[in-house]
Amino acid sequence: MARFEIPLYDRTETIELPDAWQVNYAAISDAPTLGAQEMRKALANPIGADRLSRLARGKGNVVVVVDDNTRPTPAWQFLPHIIEELHAGGVEDHQITVLAGLALHRPMTLPEFRRKAGQRIVDTYRCINPSPWEDLVYLGDTEAGIPVKMNSDYVNADLRVTCGGIIPHPTAGFGGGAKLTMPGVSSYETITSHHLSDQFKQNSERGIVDGNADRAEIENIVAFCPPDFVVNPVLNREMKAAALFCGHYIQAHRVGVELGKKLYAVEAQPNADMTVISAAPQDSEMMQALKALANGFGVIHSVRSDGVVLCAADAVEGFGYHQMLEHKRRTGGPDRLTRPGYYLDRQMLCYSPNISPVEFKQEAPEGFELFRDLEDAIEVLESQSKSRSPVVNVFPQGAVSMYAAP
Repeated sequence: MARFEIPLYDRTETIELPDAWQVNYAAISDAPTLGAQEMRKALANPIGADRLSRLARGKGNVVVVVDDNTRPTPAWQFLPHIIEELHAGGVEDHQITVLAGLALHRPMTLPEFRRKAGQRIVDTYRCINPSPWEDLVYLGDTEAGIPVKMNSDYVNADLRVTCGGIIPHPTAGFGGGAKLTMPGVSSYETITSHHLSDQFKQNSERGIVDGNADRAEIENIVAFCPPDFVVNPVLNREMKAAALFCGHYIQAHRVGVELGKKLYAVEAQPNADMTVISAAPQDSEMMQALKALANGFGVIHSVRSDGVVLCAADAVEGFGYHQMLEHKRRTGGPDRLTRPGYYLDRQMLCYSPNISPVEFKQEAPEGFELFRDLEDAIEVLESQSKSRSPVVNVFPQGAVSMYAAP
């Protein structure tokens, strides 16, 4: 048997596949992790904006927004260097507040703030979970009619810095850039008005930014109160910063996206018989893990239309919490579980050692079969093989991998 390691939320597991199988192990780039001096250099040479230390001069209160625990952004790596820049501009520690860009996710716990930002940041600065319902400032409506309301700490800050990873996103193309503001620190009304509207669907797919109507309206919303400075990493397979893109929330982001497309690109066998997709590094919740099966440049498209897909996710938090999910649970009826058309006739298997089978049945798309034991899932995978030597793709970082079908 051939052995392959796949990462899950905070550990790795080993899968064993028959030696006769033609296995393609398709990891994202192993680009080196930035050192401290390289991060300082990126911050000192921003794209489309003045240097952060100069922007900080004479400012009173400063807000730094980080993405939450559902994203793998290693903010702990570069936040100390952001603080250095703020100190160089004359900002003192008591003037700095760290906000979690929660959008409609649940609040972060103290251990999660430590994991995201680092012990020293948590010990030194106020770390706040903003509410999408309270302490909001109304800023107007977009031309499309979206009411724009944002967190008051963010709006009233003298200097706004946002930090989020440039990783593939199912509708906005990529994370980072404007997304730390919208939906990050925006109101329930603003987020749902945008997310539930059908008018922003054009080209709104994973890996697409130019011409993406979803991304364009996000940036229209953020223009009412944009960040003064962004810090957006592109990640390597260790989920550490391989590059930092700093400066203007659109210009710097777009440059970073181009590198992201290269580092997250994977080569796979087209029309494979089967695939094993780890939903890492976004598999603390099953809801987030399903992003590994997204449309656009999703790795699911490397499998033939009647093939077999095995998605592995830790799902330590079960299916997960998102206020939009709660809204759909109350109002969407059974259609909310409709199997996406791009799944085609593929057999969909899911391995997760933690999620409740009852919750999975209630929340997962139609047609998924859940396994709590990895060996049981592999046995079913083997039983579905239509040949002695099937072609199998293994994607160890499925949530961020990008596959372009030939």
